[in-house]
Amino acid sequence: MSHPIPQELTGEERLFSIPYLNLHFSKKATTYCLVATVAAGLALKINFYLFAFLFIVLNSIAYPVGTMRISKNKFEGGNVPMDIYLYRKFKYLRSRKIYIRRRGK
Repeated sequence: MSHPIPQELTGEERLFSIPYLNLHFSKKATTYCLVATVAAGLALKINFYLFAFLFIVLNSIAYPVGTMRISKNKFEGGNVPMDIYLYRKFKYLRSRKIYIRRRGK
């Protein structure tokens, strides 16, 4: 019998894992890695070594963005996924309507 998934974790259930590397892919991480692979695949017509380099670099950036969370103590409103945090930070830099500050110690 499966347990219900909390609302804030919707879309973060594991689709598959790579056992020896201890990587667990959710829907979001799979989507981000797929987009990074397609972006690297566009360079395949130019050069294979460029494709291999972009594949490794872009996927090593995409996987943590899709799976990591910001720590609770680092910023106010912590424990949010990394992609939402980066989106909020980008939105703050563009419009200055979202206030992000460090949490007091």
